[in-house]
Amino acid sequence: MIESLIESWPEELGDPRDQHRSASDWVYVDGIDVTRFRSVSLGKTFLRTTSLYRLHLRRMRVALDRMCRRYRPRMITLVDLRSRHGLFRAETKRRLVEHVCHNHGIAFDDRLDEVGPDDPLIAEQPVGVAAPLIERSARRYFRQVYERFVETLFSARTWIGERRSFVYFQLNWAALAPILDAKLPGRCAPLLIAGSLPKGLGRLARAWVRGFNLVALPSAKLDTGDQAALARIREDLERAWCAPDDFDGECLRAFVRDVILDSGWLRLRALEAKRYQALFERHSIRHLVVGDATNPLCRLLLDLARAHNIPGDELLNGMFLSPHRHEARVGTMGELPVLGRLLSRGALDERWLAKTGASCPFVRTGYPAIRSRRPGSLRFDGRGRALVLPFYADSDDSRACGHQIIDLLVETLHVLAERHLKAIRIKLHIGPPNEPYYRRVAEEVGVDAEVVKDNSLAKHIAWADFIVGPINSGAWLEAMAAGKPYFPFCPTPSLIEPTLLPEGTTVLRQAEQLRAHLDSGICPDIGRPLEDIVSAYSIGDPAQAVWRAVEAI
Repeated sequence: MIESLIESWPEELGDPRDQHRSASDWVYVDGIDVTRFRSVSLGKTFLRTTSLYRLHLRRMRVALDRMCRRYRPRMITLVDLRSRHGLFRAETKRRLVEHVCHNHGIAFDDRLDEVGPDDPLIAEQPVGVAAPLIERSARRYFRQVYERFVETLFSARTWIGERRSFVYFQLNWAALAPILDAKLPGRCAPLLIAGSLPKGLGRLARAWVRGFNLVALPSAKLDTGDQAALARIREDLERAWCAPDDFDGECLRAFVRDVILDSGWLRLRALEAKRYQALFERHSIRHLVVGDATNPLCRLLLDLARAHNIPGDELLNGMFLSPHRHEARVGTMGELPVLGRLLSRGALDERWLAKTGASCPFVRTGYPAIRSRRPGSLRFDGRGRALVLPFYADSDDSRACGHQIIDLLVETLHVLAERHLKAIRIKLHIGPPNEPYYRRVAEEVGVDAEVVKDNSLAKHIAWADFIVGPINSGAWLEAMAAGKPYFPFCPTPSLIEPTLLPEGTTVLRQAEQLRAHLDSGICPDIGRPLEDIVSAYSIGDPAQAVWRAVEAI
């Protein structure tokens, strides 16, 4: 694997913690964000994609350069060159290899023959902006009809009931459901997009009685003024791009043109901004709570909230262990961060926040998705049913190497196969993981494993006697809360800092460590990590704590 040449972080790429933050520079011309549209920085809503592209482009360039210096080839034949998340298109692959060949004075033989995204040789499929833009479907039309019908019903409720200020939540359902079930404070109630809630007359009736406001996401069209604004964004960027840049910068410009400007994604994001702006202006929203400030929609909403002088909070979802400095939390180019406050789940979030350099305040609320009693002695069957959650490098782990992660998965499956367990199930996350690829991995290892890919995790945790998975997954929290042994793996190299976790937390680096734990029958500690990460025992009602924090502003 070419990536093996950059297991030690290349110093010429700068601080690995700043990769996302510095990747936002392309939106600025003479210090001004030229991608602003109706108070939203459209360019920054694409930063997850552009920063990952830039990161993997630069890593691969350094790796190819080191390969040439070490092995001194006379020619490089390009058959394929893959990046995580399918971000490298044919133009990038050719341009990158040709550039390295030119620098080393060697021949470039172009025989590019890409395989499709569903090929079992591909570990991750393109998603989001990297995937083809999907046109509007009939299902979306019927959802809009449903939302408008529900909004009509609830608009009457807001007129006849007591006047309340509304809080807009952009959270996953596991965190949101307990907040909706909690006792509401006197002055606040949730405002929700009707189509985002599970359907059912009973749920609608409860929402009506409790004073929720269920609304439709307003329709919108881009008028001539909007079209002109988008045209100016492109003109300003292209004018700035007339000045030559280095190789990495020119590749990023080409990527932005191809994937954002020419594909229709910029127009779609502008339309999204206009619809949510109408939502904020139409309803009495007094507070915003999002689940991840770096998520494109959450980033867009935080921009709108700041423009409307609405406080914006973040209630993290999942495990945050990489001290990445993201511009949404720490700011960049003299601009203040859009995030106003962190609703800390526990002491871990507060240590992590300090590590990132963010200066926003925090208030500890616990995590509504996790409510747990103190676990007693766990029953642990080391020869029972094993649930395997494949290890992965999240977007904040700029040091992770894909080949190391796959190697660790293969070695782990070998350890499990040797134990003659009752059953092994490999559960894939919805999104990039390519199911045929993981089926092939299981076959190559020779392990009789079921491979599934669905949205439900709880039923798989309930099925398992123990779970093996990544340290940076929220599944770790869910498993501990369910009282199931979870063996968290942290591949090497990684930007993840396990030292953020409480002392004594089990963290595995090698498959042999898993074998030792299974042989000993000793379960990883649950009580201390759960308390440290989500205040599972010190905060009895985290949903109520969230409402108190929101009402206090």
